[in-house]
Amino acid sequence: MRIKRTTIVAFSLLLFSAFATAKENSEWYLHSAISPDGKQVAFSYKGDIYVVPAKGGVARPLTIHSGWEGHPVWSEDGKSIAFASDRKGNLDVFIMSAMGGKARRLTFHSAQDIPQSFLDRNDEVVFTSARMDATDASIHPTARMAETYAIGVAGGTPRMVTTIATSELDVSPNGKKIVYRNEKAY
Repeated sequence: MRIKRTTIVAFSLLLFSAFATAKENSEWYLHSAISPDGKQVAFSYKGDIYVVPAKGGVARPLTIHSGWEGHPVWSEDGKSIAFASDRKGNLDVFIMSAMGGKARRLTFHSAQDIPQSFLDRNDEVVFTSARMDATDASIHPTARMAETYAIGVAGGTPRMVTTIATSELDVSPNGKKIVYRNEKAY
């Protein structure tokens, strides 16, 4: 049996379209975080934060905003979620109830601030930012080479936690150790 050339071309275009759509859509789902009790997953989809049961089901939006939001991080008690948003131009750290509601802005710097974890019994949010506030910072920061800071959940002035370039960090349950990916300036 002979397959017509138009059928092959049509099938090739359909296959190419499916791969292109899959690649395009795969970038919509970003930055997932599992709740401390393992029952929910927070994630970014098309620039908003959603929560879905870990067993599967309907995702519930936590943020619906014209700004981009991502990088959700759960507090250890599961009551709050910190996330990054560009609502005010650049990425700042915001915090909100894990049930939803109004988000509150914690950082106000022109650098890109990305939440990483909670610290001190959920009293602080740890985030990375290329601010180079300290005179003893070990490297020149870039968006990829950011230092680590902490800010109280009520706001205030951030304090520097590390001067070394870190990313993808987390804090031990007792708050005494930090595990992170060490960034190099290669």
